[in-house]
Amino acid sequence: KIDVATVTQRGIVLANLPDFCVEEQADHAFALLLAVARKLNEMRHCTLAGRYHEGRQQSRSLRRLPGRTLGLVGFGGSARAMARRATGFGMRTLATRRNMAAVDPEAESLGVQMVSLEQLLAESDFVSLHLPLNDQTRHLLDKPALLKMKAGSVLINTARGAIVDEDALA
Repeated sequence: KIDVATVTQRGIVLANLPDFCVEEQADHAFALLLAVARKLNEMRHCTLAGRYHEGRQQSRSLRRLPGRTLGLVGFGGSARAMARRATGFGMRTLATRRNMAAVDPEAESLGVQMVSLEQLLAESDFVSLHLPLNDQTRHLLDKPALLKMKAGSVLINTARGAIVDEDALA
């Protein structure tokens, strides 16, 4: 989106910082996962409204994280950071990426299993997107892909909005 020739001609320094905010993005994505799993928003509303009995009922259906499956679509820096967090919570982690054959020592050390997108969607309790937006990823999660998701699963998108076909999601 930046005209590199023009900024160079004008003497403007342009830098790409691919690892900028990687940990912060992973923190945010995992915070969203925890908020959904622990029903924080619902519990907060019950508490603020004084509906404590309803809040106790909500707490009976909280999702325990150990043994749940996290699916990472993309396996760059923020996805690796997310996998580290999931490991600490006892979660099984699946991931998919363009080059499935590439050896990744960090994925191996974390126990991350590389699988197809279809398998990831079918088996994951939480699907987290960690991709750039480009021609290959625009609407990657379209209606057919969303229908392949495990019933009751949660989609977390801290990447780019257009990776998900929002009309299909709605």
